[in-house]
Amino acid sequence: MDITQGSYGLAITLTVIGAILASILPARAAARVDPVTAIGQRARCLRSAT
Repeated sequence: MDITQGSYGLAITLTVIGAILASILPARAAARVDPVTAIGQRARCLRSAT
């Protein structure tokens, strides 16, 4: 049995775990934001920039 073959499985597993976390964490943060507040803040930023 070759030790280096186990590294591929570990790399794939860690990559999949990282991809799952990268997709879940931003979605959870976005779900906590009130859309009305976010749109209002964006409008204020645009008005102050002009």
